Amino acid sequence: MATIRFHADAVADLDGIWESDPEAVAVIEALLQEAKANPLVLDTFTVHQFGEERVEPYRVSRWVGQQNQGRNLWALKIWELEDGWPKYRIVYAFHPQTHVHSVLGVFTRDFDYDESDPRTQRVLRVYDRLNIPSYC
Repeated sequence: MATIRFHADAVADLDGIWESDPEAVAVIEALLQEAKANPLVLDTFTVHQFGEERVEPYRVSRWVGQQNQGRNLWALKIWELEDGWPKYRIVYAFHPQTHVHSVLGVFTRDFDYDESDPRTQRVLRVYDRLNIPSYC
């Protein structure tokens, strides 16, 4: 059965956001807990562009640059937490053999997936430790 796990780095990210935006943390945690409890919601977490039309409460997208390198990384944006643009990106990995979604980071919208960004480097280090098979 599919599930969600939170890496310690993502928990630390949420703790940091809590200081300035506790409402956002509550919304993020509520969505992720709902997904953990409801397989139908969790199944959407690997559907590229799910929620793009803003009918759903969130949008899912592939981290294309990393997926092109064989890493199964995704990002989720919650529409409710937006002020024109979503405020936060929830970055997670999916292990298809164990059906585990690992939340690796929760970043402000200035996160642009650049490989030189320290947050990207952190996510990639953790991802590699998870031993998720490459699909390239």
